[in-house]
Amino acid sequence: MDAITSSSAVVLTPTQQTLLAQLKQNVHIHLKPEAFLAILEEIGTHDCKSIENALLNSDIRKLELDRCLPDASQRAQNVVVRGNFFVQVLRISNIAVPSRMAEQDGNNNRTLLVQLTDGNEKISGVEYCTLKKLSVDTPPGTKLMLTELHFRNGMILLEDSHFSILGGHVDTLVQSWLVNKQIFAGRLAKKQVEGEDQPPAFEPFTISKSAVHVESIALPKDGDRVRGNESKDQKSGGKQGQKKSKPQKQSTSSSKPPTENRSREPPSKVGERHHKMPNIERPAS
Repeated sequence: MDAITSSSAVVLTPTQQTLLAQLKQNVHIHLKPEAFLAILEEIGTHDCKSIENALLNSDIRKLELDRCLPDASQRAQNVVVRGNFFVQVLRISNIAVPSRMAEQDGNNNRTLLVQLTDGNEKISGVEYCTLKKLSVDTPPGTKLMLTELHFRNGMILLEDSHFSILGGHVDTLVQSWLVNKQIFAGRLAKKQVEGEDQPPAFEPFTISKSAVHVESIALPKDGDRVRGNESKDQKSGGKQGQKKSKPQKQSTSSSKPPTENRSREPPSKVGERHHKMPNIERPAS
């Protein structure tokens, strides 16, 4: 079997090509030839099991892996995709509790948010059914094999039957994760000891007499009110005297005779007075 040349001009021997094919079949890892040769040089052996362990214990974001997850347009269609998808855990948090307690499992009150990557892009999965294989204590760098992807609004609905744990230990990621957990646990314990995490004690609301201040206002007496009104009248009278009196105009209209007060007659008499015909004597014939 002749050596083959990839599109990136990296030559693989028949033995290396066989190992690469076994990796794709066993753990469904699609390594580029450059990354595969770098791993072989690092571990110094051509044993397939050793290569698998080296891949599980590596941060796949630093390896040149082919994209395996569906693209964003397919994830947004709420579809179910079946296959074999090699991914790595980045972070697991409990979104059913406040953010300050997100690193705690929460017992019955738990909904896990799992952040994953295939080495090229990130994707999130949410705990759809109670997961026994994953928890907030699962360290980052753990490798999973997803076999069934149920997408809803761009996220994966995770169930135990849809994936398997491959393992793996990435030392740099685990050390950083443990330090953060210790810092978080120390802060939470300090708040609980000092009582900062508890609500304040109830204090009844009371108003002391010394705190009440009433401002007194002096009201005028009756005699002061009378004198005040007289002074106002004097001032108004002086102002009116200063004004010039204007001559009154004589009315040129003729004075009308006073109307006599006539008593109203009843309607029946008024009709008789107007409709009574005079007596006219007829001439003798």
